[in-house]
Amino acid sequence: MHSAPVMRLIALTAFGMASAAQANLMIDVYEYGTLGQSRWVFSGSAQYSENVVGGKFAGGDVSLIEEWKGAGAGSDYVKTGAYNNYTPSLISGSVTLSVTPSGGNIIQGLIDGLHIDHDTTTPTSGDDFGVSLAAVDIALSADALVSWSGEAIFNVDINKLNRGTFSFLNYGEDPNVPGRIYGSLPLTLEVPEPGTAVLLMLGVTGLVRFAVRRGTNPKSLLGTVH
Repeated sequence: MHSAPVMRLIALTAFGMASAAQANLMIDVYEYGTLGQSRWVFSGSAQYSENVVGGKFAGGDVSLIEEWKGAGAGSDYVKTGAYNNYTPSLISGSVTLSVTPSGGNIIQGLIDGLHIDHDTTTPTSGDDFGVSLAAVDIALSADALVSWSGEAIFNVDINKLNRGTFSFLNYGEDPNVPGRIYGSLPLTLEVPEPGTAVLLMLGVTGLVRFAVRRGTNPKSLLGTVH
């Protein structure tokens, strides 16, 4: 029987996919028990590439949020007719955003809101997305490293979002100069199909049970990461 090598391969493949995903800023959106709310999990990091001086993460005033500008069907994460210029505030949880300028010291802030905007120009023009910070702005500069971590509950009905994986690159549309993009910052937003998270959890549980029955340390199934 080759059960152990096969299980090990599955675990390593899943780990490799997760590691590769961290090359971008990541957001995973999940269903939540309360009607009209969803759970948003933030992870990963990405390097900011500056086109025009002035990009930032805005704090204190959601009307000044700079955002990722969607381009094409690959960023159509909002269902038609839902959430035009919508700015839900954080209900609970904590998400830390960190910016490390090239050669500088890390600057951190807490995400306290989102900006969700369905672009109605054409069905495939791409939707926009942004986050707001509590109290203070954090400026972006060329080659800065941006990362975030944590999870939070927002008043966003997951049934008003399309299911799938959505990609964004252009960042920093100036609210005062529509269409002006300050730079690029890779972001992947994923809204899994219903039940996907449950299946993943069952898979992990199965691996642990398999290891216990074989008298093996469950961590050994994942191998050693160098």
